[in-house]
Amino acid sequence: MDNVQVYNPTFLVTRQDWRFRKIFGCRRINLLTQLAHFKMDGPQELRQILQESDYVMILDIKDTFQLVHVSPNLQPFLGFQFMNKSYIYLDLPFGWRRNPLLFSRTLAIAIRAVREKWKLKIQNYMDDINLIHQSKQQLKQMTLKIISFLSNLGWRLSPPKCVKQRRNAFNIQAGTSKFNQWRKQRLRRRWKGKMAPLAASLNYYEINCQLGDL
Repeated sequence: MDNVQVYNPTFLVTRQDWRFRKIFGCRRINLLTQLAHFKMDGPQELRQILQESDYVMILDIKDTFQLVHVSPNLQPFLGFQFMNKSYIYLDLPFGWRRNPLLFSRTLAIAIRAVREKWKLKIQNYMDDINLIHQSKQQLKQMTLKIISFLSNLGWRLSPPKCVKQRRNAFNIQAGTSKFNQWRKQRLRRRWKGKMAPLAASLNYYEINCQLGDL
């Protein structure tokens, strides 16, 4: 491609399951990108909307940044070479410093659409969507419809996890500390190809991990 302005290094790393993961080096484009600050919802926002008897269905978004297409103006800066041929990324490459901002804005559009169609509380943090309702059965029914709705929009989701809030789980100090500590540990494990158990880290007790068994 003749319009590539920046070639970025690419290489392969071995995953935990012995498959290969392609890594797109974003150091060059990050040096050219101005850092943008924005506010992301966290444990405080989640604690404010949770009630003692709430059930929470957690939808984990797969291939997070690959769901967002980049502007044609940005694509020339996302070039790489393979076997003497030039290519460009059409989706957000993992590691670019603007990814969280652009992904958050894109996900917010889907969140607003869900709020308009279903009567439940919904809050996202990082790449998780938390669906909250006091009726376990109604939450199950709405979750199935929401998964179908989001899938039609192009979102790819992992199997949902359902948990119920334990009494005093979100103590202002202990709850926030444990939530933040869990998030940091989860991110580290995710980069290594592992998932930390959500229920144990959030002081939840697990109702059932399989939506069909609720």
